[in-house]
Amino acid sequence: ESVVLALTDAYCGGPRSALRSGGAEDWLATAARVQDANSQLVILNPYKRERWIPALRHKLVMIYWDRRTRVGEVRRLRKVR
Repeated sequence: ESVVLALTDAYCGGPRSALRSGGAEDWLATAARVQDANSQLVILNPYKRERWIPALRHKLVMIYWDRRTRVGEVRRLRKVR
């Protein structure tokens, strides 16, 4: 199994009133396509967990990404799911 890392705000960035061109369903569909290719999607998100879309937070591997994020954390979290 391969890991596909996505460094993205996953529609969590900007002002909360901002118009979005996509949503949680787009990320879930992307994750399903990645899984169909025998891989796992891991999202590295630069925003704190409180800003993440709940539907994504509970269904995808998402990691708060900053200078202290290490490869070991990615490995540990993807095994939990």
